[in-house]
Amino acid sequence: MRPLVFGAVSAAVLTFTTALALRAGDVASAVLAVAAVTALFGWLATFHHTPDQSGLALSGPSAALALAVVRRYRWSALLPLVTAQVVGAVLGGLGGLAVADEWGPVAIIAPPTLVVAGVSAALVGLIGTWVVFSVDGDGPAGLLVVPPVVAGAVAPLSLVAMAHPAAVLGLATADALPWDVAAVAAGAGLLGAGAGAYLMGLLVPAE
Repeated sequence: MRPLVFGAVSAAVLTFTTALALRAGDVASAVLAVAAVTALFGWLATFHHTPDQSGLALSGPSAALALAVVRRYRWSALLPLVTAQVVGAVLGGLGGLAVADEWGPVAIIAPPTLVVAGVSAALVGLIGTWVVFSVDGDGPAGLLVVPPVVAGAVAPLSLVAMAHPAAVLGLATADALPWDVAAVAAGAGLLGAGAGAYLMGLLVPAE
């Protein structure tokens, strides 16, 4: 139960933080806020490591899927965890929507196209997987800031949290993204993460 609570709370905080950051309207501040929250909860997730299971799965659906592909997380635990993360993200999105009047509208001129959302999310999912594997292999947790920074560089600001597919759905709940864009970004991010894990498994076979 504790891992599910962690997954839900981290998704809620990331979604709420991103929703507020998007309404603040400053690109650098938004990327920094999302990167900081991502790295913080990723670092905290490492305290849930066991000898055969990576705690980094708790940091987001893409990480959980990638780690399951390489058998660093149980497939049987994947659906409950991702469900908890989505529920947490939706609650965080509702929280962001509740304070929308105080913070003003989302500072985005136009939503990203479906093509941009899909391609950029797949790329970030791929990069994010390799970052997760690096940190899981005793690399510095600070590397976890890379996916949000890349997201902020290659896509419209509204997709800055696309390394966490559940948070993207939460942002749609917060009225910060159209639902079709959020669905495409979430799906493409998971596909990118799965592909990254598969490629890594081919390059570095399990012993």
